[in-house]
Amino acid sequence: MLESKIIIRVIVLGLTLIFGFVLTKLGKPYNTGLFTVHKLLALAFVVMTFLQVKGLDVSSGSGSSGISQLLIVLIIVLVLSIIGIFATGAMMSIGGFNHNLLRIIHVITMSTLVASFGLLVLTFKL
Repeated sequence: MLESKIIIRVIVLGLTLIFGFVLTKLGKPYNTGLFTVHKLLALAFVVMTFLQVKGLDVSSGSGSSGISQLLIVLIIVLVLSIIGIFATGAMMSIGGFNHNLLRIIHVITMSTLVASFGLLVLTFKL
């Protein structure tokens, strides 16, 4: 059961990335259907991860305060990454901004999200 939740989130995140890369390759104006699927997949990943993290007991673990602190830090990084991804994605779709700079920030933020999600999965067996 636990493994299936992880697999589903990884698939949703992977599909979000694939649709994002396809949208980038196709360029503007963005295909409405692909753009909608991309946004909905991203939102689904966020909701699934939020529900899983919400169920965690921050004080749990092996009794070590280091584990609790790591969990809190990873959750903060995840939340900030998600905010950054949605903000830069919105700015890129609106236009009028430095598209290349936004794309770089978007990729860095996505990398941070993937890394922090991976650490959460490996460390806390989400």
